[in-house]
Amino acid sequence: MTGPLVGKDRDLQELIASSTGLFTWLVQAAADCPDRLVAQGREGDVDVDVTLAQLEAKSRKLAHGLRSIGVLSGSTVAVWLPNRVEWLVSQFACSALGVTVLGLNTRYRSHEVSHLLGSVALSAIILPSEFLGIDFVGTLDEAVRSQRQVDRAYAAPRLVFLGEVPTDALAVSPNCFRYGDLTATGSLDETADTGPTLSNLFTTSGSTSAPKVAGHDQRSILRHAAAGSRALGVQTGDRILAVLPLCGVFGFNAVMSLLVGGGSALLVESFDAALSARFLEEFGVTHVVGGDEMLGAIFSKVPPGTELPRLRRGGIANFAGHAKEVVAEAQERWDASISGVYGSSELFALSAIWPAKADVVLRGLGGGRVVDPGILFRIRDLDTDEPVADGEPGELQFRGYNVIESYLNNSRANEKAFTNDGWFKTGDLGFVAHGGFVYQCRAREAMRLHGFLVEPGEIEEFFSLDPSIAEVHVVGVDTDAGTKAFAFARPTPGRSIDEVALLTRARQQIASFKVPERIVAIDEFPTTAGTNGTKVRFEELRDLARVLLTSSS
Repeated sequence: MTGPLVGKDRDLQELIASSTGLFTWLVQAAADCPDRLVAQGREGDVDVDVTLAQLEAKSRKLAHGLRSIGVLSGSTVAVWLPNRVEWLVSQFACSALGVTVLGLNTRYRSHEVSHLLGSVALSAIILPSEFLGIDFVGTLDEAVRSQRQVDRAYAAPRLVFLGEVPTDALAVSPNCFRYGDLTATGSLDETADTGPTLSNLFTTSGSTSAPKVAGHDQRSILRHAAAGSRALGVQTGDRILAVLPLCGVFGFNAVMSLLVGGGSALLVESFDAALSARFLEEFGVTHVVGGDEMLGAIFSKVPPGTELPRLRRGGIANFAGHAKEVVAEAQERWDASISGVYGSSELFALSAIWPAKADVVLRGLGGGRVVDPGILFRIRDLDTDEPVADGEPGELQFRGYNVIESYLNNSRANEKAFTNDGWFKTGDLGFVAHGGFVYQCRAREAMRLHGFLVEPGEIEEFFSLDPSIAEVHVVGVDTDAGTKAFAFARPTPGRSIDEVALLTRARQQIASFKVPERIVAIDEFPTTAGTNGTKVRFEELRDLARVLLTSSS
């Protein structure tokens, strides 16, 4: 066998090879094992368990309803939902119709939504009538008004609400529908599900600019799900804690890997560390993926001595600098193998991951070994784009089935994104190691200090060993005298930052060119809540460093 079993006796690779798209896969998987659990979550106000056969039936009904209101093959539907069963139903219904899905983060507000309305022609938006008190209709109203300032003839897309249609929604779009009505009118028979069809659009983080839109086709998503299931060791009956939003590649690719590999998704609508920790034990979760801050918060809520015998595998992104500690904790407490990963909206998440049996220290690093032989990477000098020696840092570049052909409707971004010979330029710094690569940082975060290329993490790791520091981040600031390193540290509760003592010790114990100009206490770091987790806004730290450097000169 080349992969885990799906259904009774069909090999994963055979099933993927015989599928023309996501919905075709669902139909074939449901025929093999109709009663296999594929999702647990909320549908409306009810907690539900969904089998493969039920997911297929629900998807056919929604596909029929969407087509009845004019959503046709080749169009795009935005899914603006939290993680719930209707998200998956919408995905497979759109796949059956040959319709592209644009995932919208429920945290997006009018600026992001307006930008996306101007970037993507939407046929419909599927959204909640109510969720966490968020004013979806008001946000849409502002976004549509903004679009009409550019194009007076702009027509708002159809709006499909999970509950009742809000009274003010008709002022935004004259075409408003109830999800429940669309799923009660019939069932789709024929499908337009094909491999080359553009299946999903994912937005980039947008932490330093407006979000860009990256698209992937159905065959690539299926192939990557199979690769992810192998890399994560998915077995029939496994279960993932789906707490990352499905609208982002990290959450989406991980869930698809479990579903295609024979497992199921426990869908969590909004992040709650204590609730998620309880779910690990209560539902026998086998897999977790997320940022270090998210997984660390969940693990901290699992009472000491609690056994999690089923938890065995996961992937972690080092967003806050604590991945090593989280990986070590999972290994020590539950003998679970959590590994550093690498990916992006442009490349898919889980493009690389460290093996389950790798050393715990290696698994705490970002990067990994690519999950499919069709994923190729190389490392090039940041300045010359020439090859670098193994072990030397440079820009990570990719090509393969996992790489987007281009950003959607963004020629300026496309000009910068690819080399002359067709490799995607990630803007990430890394080096070859251990049969794969180690991701260091964003290239723009790397610093050229006195002629040496320095990763901020090298300096951060030194200062993080001091008990007075709970979290530390280092940025580089360009000055007339060259780039200067500048450190910001959040104090440990009850402690204070002694800048003079810390810098004195640094001068004694690390290379002089790595010693920052300042190490300044900060109460909270500026962050962005993206689809894949919370990330520090380094440009704001650079701006603050520039102000402090100017004021001290």
